[in-house]
Amino acid sequence: MTTTALAIPLAEKSQKWLQLLDQEIWNLTSASGNEPGSAFERRPLSAKEWSRVLALIKESELPCELYSDVYGRLGIRVFAHPVVLGVPAERICFISQDHLPGFSNKFVGYDKRHPAAWKIFSPLTHSPRNMELLTLYGLEPSREEMYYEY
Repeated sequence: MTTTALAIPLAEKSQKWLQLLDQEIWNLTSASGNEPGSAFERRPLSAKEWSRVLALIKESELPCELYSDVYGRLGIRVFAHPVVLGVPAERICFISQDHLPGFSNKFVGYDKRHPAAWKIFSPLTHSPRNMELLTLYGLEPSREEMYYEY
């Protein structure tokens, strides 16, 4: 796969905003002893915040990995473009389906991905350009829909 255009750099101010947002929407606990750390959604995004996240992803063509947890909940990991090829891309924000404004997290069954979350995230993660960037940066490639159902 060849890159058709160079990556559009994300403004430092926008990157810092995404990183701060990531800290604000997650409740992280540190690992202690033999207990692993954990993360829980602290609050949903406002409609304005979600719109800005989407605009930044699209304007700067930020690479996004689709993530699925053991309960089938989906999320996206958003990365900044590396300054130099060969340097790992830095994850700057992670958004789960539970962060989406107005998202109904109606239980759909264990090991079942939420169809509404798929419809929201997959256009970001499965676009040809995003797939190209994931490959270029050595990130996890997006897979077919059934993969995320376990």
